[in-house]
Amino acid sequence: MNVTGMRLFWPILNTLGFFLGVTGLILEYGFVRYAPTTGIPVSVSPVSHAILLYVQYGAILCFIAVLLLKMIFLPNRIEFFKEHVVEIILSLGAVVGMAMSFPARHPNWLHLGLMIYLVILLLIVFVKFNSWLIQTIVYPARATLLGFALAIFSGALLLSLPCSTYSNRFTGFANNFVDNLFTATSAVCVTGLTVRDTASDFTPFGQLVILLLVQIGGLGIIIFGTVFSILLGRQVSLQETSLAMDIYSQRDAGQIRRVVKFIILFTLLIEAIGAAFMYSMWPGSDVGDKIYKSIFHSVSAFCNAGFTLQKDSLISLEKHWQIYGVIAPLILLGGIGFPVIANVIAVAKFRIGRFWRNDYSAYTGIDLDFFRMTRLNLQSKIVLMTTFLLIVSGVAIIFLLETPKQQQRWGRTVQYEDITIRDSQNVLRNHSWPQRLLDACFLSVSSRTAGFNSVEMESGKLEPGTFMTVISLMIIGGSPASTGGGIKTVTFALLLATIIATLRHRSNVNIYNRTIDFSLIRRALVVVLIFFTLVWTLTLALLLAQPQMPFMELLFESSSACATVGLSMGITPNLGLAGRLLLILGMFAGRLGPLTLLFAMAGRPKKVQYEYPSEALITG
Repeated sequence: MNVTGMRLFWPILNTLGFFLGVTGLILEYGFVRYAPTTGIPVSVSPVSHAILLYVQYGAILCFIAVLLLKMIFLPNRIEFFKEHVVEIILSLGAVVGMAMSFPARHPNWLHLGLMIYLVILLLIVFVKFNSWLIQTIVYPARATLLGFALAIFSGALLLSLPCSTYSNRFTGFANNFVDNLFTATSAVCVTGLTVRDTASDFTPFGQLVILLLVQIGGLGIIIFGTVFSILLGRQVSLQETSLAMDIYSQRDAGQIRRVVKFIILFTLLIEAIGAAFMYSMWPGSDVGDKIYKSIFHSVSAFCNAGFTLQKDSLISLEKHWQIYGVIAPLILLGGIGFPVIANVIAVAKFRIGRFWRNDYSAYTGIDLDFFRMTRLNLQSKIVLMTTFLLIVSGVAIIFLLETPKQQQRWGRTVQYEDITIRDSQNVLRNHSWPQRLLDACFLSVSSRTAGFNSVEMESGKLEPGTFMTVISLMIIGGSPASTGGGIKTVTFALLLATIIATLRHRSNVNIYNRTIDFSLIRRALVVVLIFFTLVWTLTLALLLAQPQMPFMELLFESSSACATVGLSMGITPNLGLAGRLLLILGMFAGRLGPLTLLFAMAGRPKKVQYEYPSEALITG
């Protein structure tokens, strides 16, 4: 058989190996039941251990066969050996390991090593599939849509395995799968709405799956695949580079590897620092449990996911300074966007270096030695200023609205709130003013992107004006190229600038002495219109599906889902099947962005070579 014929045969072997490998791992580790009281694992695998060995080792042999055939049939064998020397060495070790362990009983450490090798091979196949997907579906919007859909469906399948939930907790695969699909969508779309309690309903494996989905959703499935390509030393294709440039608005294709490395290293560093500071926040003396909780909440906070391992979110921990001094800054860093973070770090590095060198020459904003910007660009200025103003205005409005109201009755001042609300220690208006100010600040930060709450959010626990303020902040959301949702801060700033320019009768929209291109204004208007249409449509559908629930609660729920925030007035677990499916669609559309979703459905734009005559209209 010639090289061309073998090139057609390799994908078949890779697909077979991938199918056998995933099946073998699921059959061995996925069918383990954990008792809800003792937590003791019991294997309920439907096949014998011998069949598991045949399936797993068959997968390894398929991958090794592909590697061997490539060494034989590819013309440049020396170059191939140099590029795949690690895979070849590991494959030789795997062959020796299988020879030692089969058919006799094998030691646990040898089987564990072979399973780790199988996982590495599956990751390599994932990288190849990611590259093939991008090259096949060149249009970025469709590649992003399909990537998120595959991640959600895969996560739902993993959460449906017996090892993901405690035994005897749920019955019926259909309803369970919808709940798991809801959880997977909420995790990948970094929303945080839940129909099951993450801590008590999911096993540690299920929680790790949720955490991995949150990390994938925060970084983006395409970027995640590109990261594995870089880690494995493989070349990033031109299509992958183009898609990453489109996602992060990077103009220089030669810098995309550096951008991706910066995103990963910065994410891991910040999440590690956040986890270290959270360690002392958790009660108990179990070191492993405290480390696990710290990592889980640090990743959830930076990715703006809102998942917690407490039933009441962060209410029971509101007295700890880490909520306001660690979690809130993590939310802000994850919500302002990686391009802004990179720009701020570059400016700080340049200015500190100039101060260290005692260079007080005229500041031009351009580093001529490295040909890069060393001052805040327009994107960073808009994002930072808009974020600051939104936080401050949100804190002021919430604090004022939640200030306890008093009236005179029989010559003395009394409170006139409901007695059940007045006696609750978790209601915002019952806190002392310093604590109320901290909670208002945290709610203002969290309601734009994250979904954590340190006070009760049920109907009646906050003022109606506070709920409307939170809805407004949720709709505005985070910043472009961040882990947040909503219409984005830059879009909101462009709308305000357009209104000001219109009121001043100016033909151009100017921000920080820069003229904004009309195409950006038009795009911002379209994004806002489509987003409000999405929220309105979802709210109307929820009203039809859940007629017994109040309008305000359903509006709050739909806004939270479309903006991928995760705050809720407590009605999420009470939604029926139709309501949960509607929220799944809302979260998915909100994470992708309504405009991106429409682009993916419409396909490539067609250039029009003609223009119709214009005619005046009366507006306003």
